[in-house]
Amino acid sequence: MNKVKFTNAEKESCMPVIQKMLEYSALSRRSGILSFEDELENESNFFIREALQMAIDAVCPEIIEKRLKESSQIRAKGKQFLGPSIVIQGILSIVDGEHPRVIASKLTGLMGDEYAARIEALIPAEPEEAAAPEPINTDATRLIAKALSEKYPDTHVGALSSDHEKLLGMIKDAGLTNLLPDVSAKRMGDVLIDICLTWTLDFLPKNEAPDFDADTLREAAESGDTDAMMKLAKAYEYGMNGLPQSSEQARYFFQQAFEHGKEDAVVFVNQLDEEERGDPELLPLTWDNKRLIARLLHKHMPRTDAIHLSDEHVLEIMKDAGLPKTLTDNIPENSELALFGVKYAWAKHAQYEVGEGRKNG
Repeated sequence: MNKVKFTNAEKESCMPVIQKMLEYSALSRRSGILSFEDELENESNFFIREALQMAIDAVCPEIIEKRLKESSQIRAKGKQFLGPSIVIQGILSIVDGEHPRVIASKLTGLMGDEYAARIEALIPAEPEEAAAPEPINTDATRLIAKALSEKYPDTHVGALSSDHEKLLGMIKDAGLTNLLPDVSAKRMGDVLIDICLTWTLDFLPKNEAPDFDADTLREAAESGDTDAMMKLAKAYEYGMNGLPQSSEQARYFFQQAFEHGKEDAVVFVNQLDEEERGDPELLPLTWDNKRLIARLLHKHMPRTDAIHLSDEHVLEIMKDAGLPKTLTDNIPENSELALFGVKYAWAKHAQYEVGEGRKNG
């Protein structure tokens, strides 16, 4: 098959297209593919807009290539033009997460070596990389978590993970400020989340709560109060506050809390099931369960460009986050499709969280 030769005039007309694709590549690496949504309205090139939309919608690369080729052939009435080929090569490389320099090299192959220097000059400058953050001192965070659990035994730790000002005040009142690292506000957020996780996992108090009133809590639970459901469930789980230890009652109230919108409660339900059965019954891998996994992963690693994670990395994060086996054990069987659904749901949830933060800020 003879290679199509393009005129110099057509090649020159494609230079702005190449610049756009390189800019979109840099944007994708910096902010993720979903950031293209903010650019669609201002993109005047219909063919590029079509390509970006399919990338946003997480259409698989093979389908993207097929649809764009069909679209270009319809518009070109059977002729071959350079512009669509550049867009197709560019968007497929972007979806694959390739560096702008690699994409520039591939587009040079379409244009000719005489354009190499000019195309290289179009590569957006990379922002200066921040130095890798110092690892969190787990000994210090453990000391802080232990001290706080003893000083504030009835604290709802989950609420503190999003109220850093209150948590810092508690750390100051407990005389533990000297254990905190001297880091940026963003990095301090990571440290405080780590303190909350350590407090929850290792030092969650199981002592009697002085204000615990089972009858009042049952009335509140019957009215739909998820906090009351969670308190009753935990009391039954450990046999606290005058209530007998009962996994059945604990599971009931955890399940009620989950059904009333307390998503984290499903973790406790499945932990109870795993402890009793050993071989847990897998939950169906529905879209709702993928979204639930995504929310739990986002809480574990809130600043993650999920869509570009490898499948292996996502599985490692699930393991580190302690997600229940009833949610995750059937994922490797359908690994490629299932994990892509999880990553897409995670990315969409993270984008929503950022949007809500901007509105509330």
